[in-house]
Amino acid sequence: LSIDPRLWNQKAKSLGAKAWICDIAPKKLEYAMNFGLDGMILNDSPENFDNAWKEITSGNGFDVTVECVGLPSTLQNCLDAACFGGLVSVIGIGKHNIDLDFTVIQKKELNIFGSRNALTRDFIELIDTVRSRDLKLDSIVTNIYPFSKAAQAFEDFHQNAGSMLKVMIDFRDFTAPYRRAGWWLFEWRHSPGVLSFVSLSRNLAVKFEYGVKYV
Repeated sequence: LSIDPRLWNQKAKSLGAKAWICDIAPKKLEYAMNFGLDGMILNDSPENFDNAWKEITSGNGFDVTVECVGLPSTLQNCLDAACFGGLVSVIGIGKHNIDLDFTVIQKKELNIFGSRNALTRDFIELIDTVRSRDLKLDSIVTNIYPFSKAAQAFEDFHQNAGSMLKVMIDFRDFTAPYRRAGWWLFEWRHSPGVLSFVSLSRNLAVKFEYGVKYV
């Protein structure tokens, strides 16, 4: 559920397709079903997952599967649940070496695509979809933290990933004093464990660092 399911659903419906969503967290699945999806799969065991996709597709598999987590197990799920000649899109960012049933790729003649960046036309299409269909995207944001509590936000999400969907950091409490003083924030650098801001006021450069866990 790392990607807004209502956008996937709207795009699928516009192409005449149906859309199902799969997750290990029942609460997230229940939440996603409010977006008009055709169904859901609770991936609480390999057996239940296999039984579910086979029942939905009459054993044929899905035409398109999208991996949004970045785990070897979820990639294997997508390969297994794809139909012969199907398309598997890999969006999730993996941090582990893959140990999977390689022969399924050849046997099914699957088309596997890595997806990371987007072109200008992709953003325009997405914006037009949101505007034309009046999608209320604010409802997918379950938690908002001020920047002063950014570390707590990461900790809470780490401990409650099954119930927190989209978490946002509000930077207004951090930048407001500097904006009022005429400071311009012109660079945001990201390094492991630290969010770094470099600010410039007149001829004086000052660097601010804020330690954040789980970045």
